Amino acid sequence: MGAERKFKVIALSMGGKYNKVYNSGDEITQDSVEASVDELVDAGFLEELKAKKELIPSYKEVSSSEIKTMLAAKGVDFDDNASKKELYNLLK
Repeated sequence: MGAERKFKVIALSMGGKYNKVYNSGDEITQDSVEASVDELVDAGFLEELKAKKELIPSYKEVSSSEIKTMLAAKGVDFDDNASKKELYNLLK
C-alpha cells in the first residue's frame, strides 16, 4: 500500500464527506471526499501535493554533533563513538 495522497483545495470552497466544507488553500487527503479525487483534480477543484523529499546536507557541510542531533530527532539509535562517516550513513 502506498503513501496516502494529499491534495490542496484550489476552488473557492468545496464539500467533502459528512457535509464538511473545505476552503481554498485547505490541505486534505483522498479520504476527505466521496468523489474521485482524480476527477476533482481534472475539474480544477483540487491540486495534488507531491511528497517532499527530505534534504540531507552534504557530508562536508555538517559536523558530527549536527549529525547526532539530526539522528536523535529522527529517533535513530547510534553509537556515540561512531565516526562521522558512519553517523552520516545512518541519515540516508
